[in-house]
Amino acid sequence: MNNVVKPGRYSLRQHDNSSRQESALTTPLNRLLERQKIREIDRSFAIYVVQQIYGSGELHTPNDNAMLLAMTAALLSEQLGQQHVCLDLTLIQQPFLPDFIFPEAQKIKQLFTESAVQQSGLFKLAQNRLYLSRYWQYEYLIAEKLTTLAATPYSEQAVADCLQQLYSSVTEDEEINWQKTAVALACLRGVAVIAGGPGTGKTTTVVRILWSLCELSRQQGGKQPIIKMVAPTGKAAARLTESVSGAIAKLPSNSTNIPSECSTIHRLLGPMPGSVFFRHNSQHPLNVDVLVVDEASMIDMPLLAKMLAALPQHCRLILLGDSHQLASVEVGSVFSDLCSLKAGRNFYSPDALQQLSAVTRQPALLTAQQQASETVHSPFINNIVYLQKSWRFGADSGIGALAKAINSGDTSQTVNVLRSSRDDVVWQFAANHQDFIRAILPHFERLHDAVDEGAVGKAFEVLSQWQVLAVQRKGKWGVQTLNSLIHKALMKAERITVDDEFYAGRPIMITSNDYQNRLFNGDIGIVMRGDKQHEDDLLRVWFVDSEQGFRSLLPAQLPSHETLYAMTTHKSQGSEFAHVLMCLPESVAGEKGRVNRELLYTGVTRARSSFMLFCDETAVVQAVQQRCLRASGLAFALANKG
Repeated sequence: MNNVVKPGRYSLRQHDNSSRQESALTTPLNRLLERQKIREIDRSFAIYVVQQIYGSGELHTPNDNAMLLAMTAALLSEQLGQQHVCLDLTLIQQPFLPDFIFPEAQKIKQLFTESAVQQSGLFKLAQNRLYLSRYWQYEYLIAEKLTTLAATPYSEQAVADCLQQLYSSVTEDEEINWQKTAVALACLRGVAVIAGGPGTGKTTTVVRILWSLCELSRQQGGKQPIIKMVAPTGKAAARLTESVSGAIAKLPSNSTNIPSECSTIHRLLGPMPGSVFFRHNSQHPLNVDVLVVDEASMIDMPLLAKMLAALPQHCRLILLGDSHQLASVEVGSVFSDLCSLKAGRNFYSPDALQQLSAVTRQPALLTAQQQASETVHSPFINNIVYLQKSWRFGADSGIGALAKAINSGDTSQTVNVLRSSRDDVVWQFAANHQDFIRAILPHFERLHDAVDEGAVGKAFEVLSQWQVLAVQRKGKWGVQTLNSLIHKALMKAERITVDDEFYAGRPIMITSNDYQNRLFNGDIGIVMRGDKQHEDDLLRVWFVDSEQGFRSLLPAQLPSHETLYAMTTHKSQGSEFAHVLMCLPESVAGEKGRVNRELLYTGVTRARSSFMLFCDETAVVQAVQQRCLRASGLAFALANKG
């Protein structure tokens, strides 16, 4: 478990203990707060728990149990702040030294089995994992729903006939077609988890699944299924809409009700103003027969639990994602937890393997069964398939080789690929800000050329070609610094001639949802006059619009937003660009936690044509060696069901 304190997660103000009530219990908590081992919310939660369970008197003269309860509660709260779902009691590595020493796990477990602690309803102990009760309930609901959704079964022969229409050639002696296998799996089961890296055909596969489900329903004389497609962000939903539209045109027939547009999960569920709950829930389920969820790795545990609760029991669920990408910004790493049951390998139970081989007419499946872990007996392994062939990156692709090396955790190979003379990978390993500006300024000058022409379409085309990615918001290589550097360089080049917040050529990103103006978190706009569609000469902010092509709003109409010369890698998920320039913070000896393997992989795989990396070698090594592993019991729960 990663108990490293993350910069920026704690208040920058000086904590003055003289203004705090001191007692035998609060004094060590105050010291931990001063040393930035816990946050203010962690300290307050620990005190609240002791008061609720043992009474306020224990704050002044706490017994051993009260002190242990306070410290464990503070650590659990702190771990939730680092997006862990629970606290694994066997992995506590004395993070509070020298102020407090945790006893062995068994003694902590005994404390949380006491009747007073259990009756409080605040905690849930499962095996060696300690949860806040609501997060255990989320995890339980997810495991229960994923294993009990009961979609309409279709006959193996009917599924085989659909596959024959989609895939004309029989592949008895060829390599296994995992896309075809995924289509079969999704038609035969109520839940399908389809994982794959960029360019492995996830969108093509899911469109063929939806066509097959519509065809199967038609053949059986039933009504066409109600299909919904969603993604976690507006940007990811827009990209899915575009990808699906292209894939539909390649189907055997277009007489299906595959939706042409996708929405966000929040819009589907119906947000309630001022509430964390949605209009659709277990009491008011969605009217949907098939739900496709793209970019599932971005979904946090509470949101997934609420989405699953709103599904009718007959609904078929298809989760698409890349298990190697960054986990959600909030608590949990659900998609990665699901995929961990198979650790990146396609293996199935004997019965499921026979069924998939027969339906897909791929005898090679029977001989290609990879060695499964003897510890995995969950039937849920039969709901997961990995798409393994990348159609985007060929054998000579530096981007593909780099992504593979990062995923494998091979630091030497990662460095070798970066150092190799490949056209699509460039490494500035001794870079400075001047090198950065020289590399990126011509791109934004081309953007200003298009803006000066008033060519909205061309401006968006140019903007989408290059994207600067950073890991942090602050710091020498953070988003704020990089945005400022580019802005100053453009002013020096006289491409920006005014000192106003809104100027022609400024790219922006929306950072909150505005349903009235149809703007959502992640939407990208460009400030310009544009296309002479308005008689006035006012600066407007233009956005891509699926119906109108482009539309504009006055600056005063915008919700919260920020300048978008550079964005964080987290914000880039669900997008792809022809060229990516990624900046990692300078390495600090002995420091971990800022950059990890998933973060670097996500940045690399946003690029289609070229990838440029600005950082030193130590930063690369630290990133590849550091995993984003979040404590959770979901994989255990699924492995022990059935």
